[in-house]
Amino acid sequence: METRVIDPKEMNFHDGIEPLSEEQMEGVYLPKWPAFVVVGEPVTKDQAQQIIIRTMSLPFCTNDKEFSRQLYEVIGVDCKEHEYYPDTEKAREELGMLSYTDAYGYESPLEYCGNYRVVSSYIGGPHGWIDWNGNIGCSSYNIGKHPSVRTVYREWQVIAEAFPFLDLQCQLFDGESCEDGIKPVVQYNVCDGNVVCFIPMKRISCPFNDVYIGVSRLMMGNNAERGCTIGEFKQAVKQVRRVIANDGQHKLQE
Repeated sequence: METRVIDPKEMNFHDGIEPLSEEQMEGVYLPKWPAFVVVGEPVTKDQAQQIIIRTMSLPFCTNDKEFSRQLYEVIGVDCKEHEYYPDTEKAREELGMLSYTDAYGYESPLEYCGNYRVVSSYIGGPHGWIDWNGNIGCSSYNIGKHPSVRTVYREWQVIAEAFPFLDLQCQLFDGESCEDGIKPVVQYNVCDGNVVCFIPMKRISCPFNDVYIGVSRLMMGNNAERGCTIGEFKQAVKQVRRVIANDGQHKLQE
């Protein structure tokens, strides 16, 4: 997929900024695990379902094997007992799950800007930049390992094109969310199906560390890894399949 840098004059909320070219993005250093902050305008619950399903991670990463087996059953994936990495390519295609063109010209699943609201073995549990109610925002976790500014830009580009109703800003920082005094290194503004990448002058929000919340969640056992019920997952998948059936090119209605 061809990417482009948007002239700030094309988008009135970008007046006064200097967008980075993809070549310039390669010269911006990021740490191994940069803090990841997102703020934005809420969307509808139907739109949230579509975003979460099409940006989720497959295969699922969880210790809750019975729950993952039920999830796979919903999306038509044959998961044998004790199988950690079943073949999910057909399900990815049927659900219109997003991918981006990497530096080598290959189509790759989202690695940095996805959402993990269905199930997650992360210590903080299910997480992402959007929740099931359509609220947009996050500030308590890092992305990585070793992201590049350009790769994250390309991921936001495919997300913006798939969901043109999104209006959000994202910043990556020069340290992890658990560190003091970290500063934003780069910002991505997503609006009207486009993305602008630039060097920010101030924070859009302050990262914080939720490790204590995560540790308390461990007391819940494997249930702490569940971000929805099977019924809610079925409803979300049904919603995505309905939209895809009405639009073969997987372009969602605003």
